Amino acid sequence: MKYNIRVILESKEDVIRELEINSDCLLSELHFYLIECFSLNKNELASFYTTNDELEIINEIPLVSFEERGSNMENTTLELVLNEDNNNLIYVYDYMKMWRFLIELKSTEENFNVKKCINKIGEMPKQAPEIKFDEENQNEDEDGIDDEYY
Repeated sequence: MKYNIRVILESKEDVIRELEINSDCLLSELHFYLIECFSLNKNELASFYTTNDELEIINEIPLVSFEERGSNMENTTLELVLNEDNNNLIYVYDYMKMWRFLIELKSTEENFNVKKCINKIGEMPKQAPEIKFDEENQNEDEDGIDDEYY
């Protein structure tokens, strides 16, 4: 089955790729295709993350698993983690720079020919965007110093 997916870089500028890919491909194949489509370095580690409807992370699927029977990109198909019930994934590339992408399943079709990038919006920035974590839980006193016991 063909998956039409949209991949969005978390950044200030729009950096989006729309792809057609086979639903039964391995996540490692998608990983290397994303590297190609976004002109990334192929020597960095990455992980996919399953999410709930609020995009909270549920499970990590790394490129390389250090657990003997753990799931990884080489033994997980795309259709197993991305489908009509779970239509979002998060992809984190390069753990030091933390490039973060949202992958959305837009539609499915029965016929499939060749994987391809069907739409390209924006260019990759030279630096990974700064990721801001939840600021609600951070408390500062009037001097601007964090007080974790506030």
